[in-house]
Amino acid sequence: MTAEFETYSEFLADGKRGARLTNSVGRAKMTRNRLQALILQGFGQGRGNGYMPWICVTRGNSPRCSNHFVAVTSIQEKPLHLMSGLEYGATRVATWLGAKEVRTQFPIWPWPGHPHPMSGLNPVDDKKLPETIGLLEIAYEAGIKHGCYVGAPDQPYVATTDLVLTINAPTGSRLVFWTCKPASILTYKGPRQNRIAERIELERRYAKAVGAAHVVYDGTHVSTKLVANLDWLEPPRQERTDANLCAVRKRFSDAYNISKATGTIEQRIEQAAVSIGIGVSSAQCHFRAAAWLGQIDIDLSQPVLMSRPMKVGGNALKRGLRIALLGETA
Repeated sequence: MTAEFETYSEFLADGKRGARLTNSVGRAKMTRNRLQALILQGFGQGRGNGYMPWICVTRGNSPRCSNHFVAVTSIQEKPLHLMSGLEYGATRVATWLGAKEVRTQFPIWPWPGHPHPMSGLNPVDDKKLPETIGLLEIAYEAGIKHGCYVGAPDQPYVATTDLVLTINAPTGSRLVFWTCKPASILTYKGPRQNRIAERIELERRYAKAVGAAHVVYDGTHVSTKLVANLDWLEPPRQERTDANLCAVRKRFSDAYNISKATGTIEQRIEQAAVSIGIGVSSAQCHFRAAAWLGQIDIDLSQPVLMSRPMKVGGNALKRGLRIALLGETA
């Protein structure tokens, strides 16, 4: 017997936008009308700078056992809403690995026929995307309980995945879903152990259904030093997009890379600055950006000590992590 599920358009058919809402979580009980309003107001939708996460960082949803962050990256103008330190670090790693878009707290709609996660950029391409399956049906086929909102047993819960990355691919773009769970949660032995595994399995199945890769990011793939260095070195968006700054950085990187490798980082920065005729302070800014962008092959998993020679190997490290975390082939 095949189960029938309400479609996305059927669910929204009698919905109203209503008064402006600030978040999908909080003290207010979730009702059908409230859920319809959240969707009609754009929560969990949009692309690039127009994306609005399903769960936002607000005073009303301050965490009990983690930290919330609103962070800016070099690839998007709009800040990202992150629900833990692990998600914050994952975002730094994702942008460094080449993600061109990061969507946080991304909803996995329970109803079939919802907008495909790849849609929203090109109406012509959107028409070629396959019809989506709802998480209710995926859970039904997997024999896993989907879940509902507290106090609303007839209202299916809108699950989220922590990060959805858009990655350049030879044939265009592709998606990678990152479920961010610390290793301590993944190895947890207790009453909720099975439920954690079930939620991850549902995310994996949904990602597969929409043609995306799925990775469980637990933080063990990278060192804390790498995350700290990426946080320190990531250049502002302007430094990545300004043509004049990019041209000067290219000249600086070339001059730095041909300088004597036995010199300290500080000495090589000064030599490169003199070589292309810029000030040391400007050269230091270009070094930070070039190190993050891979124009200088520095190993960022190690301490960056200006008074010591540079440790190489950053580009090889990045290639390995792209295979492990983005599903690329060797």
